[in-house]
Amino acid sequence: MKPSLLLTLSAVYLALSGLVMLFVPQVMIFSGSAGTPMGVLFALRGYGGLLLGVAIISWVARNADASKSKDGIFIGNTVAYALSAIVFLIDVLTGGAALVWAYVIISALFTLAFLVVGRANMSSSTK
Repeated sequence: MKPSLLLTLSAVYLALSGLVMLFVPQVMIFSGSAGTPMGVLFALRGYGGLLLGVAIISWVARNADASKSKDGIFIGNTVAYALSAIVFLIDVLTGGAALVWAYVIISALFTLAFLVVGRANMSSSTK
């Protein structure tokens, strides 16, 4: 897979997830949001804003030449997706909604893709 395609796919996924969390965070609470504390909704909105920022970084970097900066974007995405996969997996294993398995799988696939594509395309200054 080309680095530009991976960064584009990631940017679109993160932007969509970020917009949902920013504007309708209740959707991300799978057990129902009737009694959801406002603090939880604000935290989800904040996380949505962060996802949009990372989406923009990935989108802008998608066609950039190999550099230490682009390497950092790949490493950052790899770590972020890996940690997300772990957190989602813990949620599912401790009684979370079955729908969260989709996020485990998506995050794990992005982790693997960023790891493989990132390593294959590291700039010569970091090899």
